[in-house]
Amino acid sequence: MSSVVKLELGRTLLLDGPASARVLSGRVFIFGAEVRAGGRVLVRKGRRLPLEPLEPSELEVVVGRDGSFSLVEGSSIPSSWREAAEEALTLGGRVKLIVLGGVDVGKTSLCTYLANMALKAGRSVGLVDADVGQSDIGPPCTIGFARITRPVADLASMRAEHVFFLGDKTPSYMVERALKGIKAMIKVAEDTGVDFLVLNTDGWISGRGAAEYKRAIAELLGPDMILALARGLELDEVLTALEGWEVRRLEVSPFVRERDRETRRELRALGYRRYLEDARIITVQLDWVEV
Repeated sequence: MSSVVKLELGRTLLLDGPASARVLSGRVFIFGAEVRAGGRVLVRKGRRLPLEPLEPSELEVVVGRDGSFSLVEGSSIPSSWREAAEEALTLGGRVKLIVLGGVDVGKTSLCTYLANMALKAGRSVGLVDADVGQSDIGPPCTIGFARITRPVADLASMRAEHVFFLGDKTPSYMVERALKGIKAMIKVAEDTGVDFLVLNTDGWISGRGAAEYKRAIAELLGPDMILALARGLELDEVLTALEGWEVRRLEVSPFVRERDRETRRELRALGYRRYLEDARIITVQLDWVEV
């Protein structure tokens, strides 16, 4: 069943997947990616996308089972996000950013916004996705790299060009291997020649081990800026370990959707299914394999 929604300036349409929206008239943007009349937006299960009007717009909205939509006042992009993107884009040469934060604070949304803003500015954009528990670039439990060559509403629509298999949904049990994977993806990014690189991190932020791990990531990349999304004091221990780096504390968008453990598990299953949809069964005789 579809609904026609009129979207006025100053309001935001929140689409919770599974859902879709077709722009009947006007123009909207999602994390900086513009969608014109005739364009369609698909929202996967467990994901929320905010559609903001660039001019008064009309949309046809369809929601699936467990999907929904709502209209809210204001923008999904906090002013601190805009300021951080503007500052990053004034930097000369090759720009390297790290995005930090706990679970469900909007790290992927911020990465998407930064990538779209950099594309608009004519930069060559790459993303290293080290959020192994909820990977967007690459299958779950991997560290992936992709060049972002077009405006994108959902990073999961980009396919990884290179992937490092970690084998767990958290790096806390295999820190050295995770750092090896991140180093490999940074090298790939350098070799492709991108001049605006964003590195997304996982939600492990509690304890000394998490703080040391995040500092080790910074030492591998040598970021120009570290963008930290936090509620209250939850990142203080990590940020103390990052003293000496250029850190910007950013506010969490009020429209971020928090997901329960079951939803996150389902998203990982869907991630595997997406990458294995063209797979085929191969029969191998045991005497062909050396163990």
